Amino acid sequence: HRDLHSFPTRRSSDLSQAKLLQLKQQGLSDTDISQTLGLSLTQIRKHWSKLLEQAWELRNLSVG
Repeated sequence: HRDLHSFPTRRSSDLSQAKLLQLKQQGLSDTDISQTLGLSLTQIRKHWSKLLEQAWELRNLSVG
């Protein structure tokens, strides 16, 4: 049962990362994005770093 409880948290994190990417592509500032998503600037920047890190890993995997 413990796994079921952690799943929604991960999923909401994935959803906010997708939304973050969409808002970044629209050219919104970090401040506007944080207000839109209801997250702090620190949280926005952490999500963005993680997103870039994941993209980098995927890119490197597909190149090899």
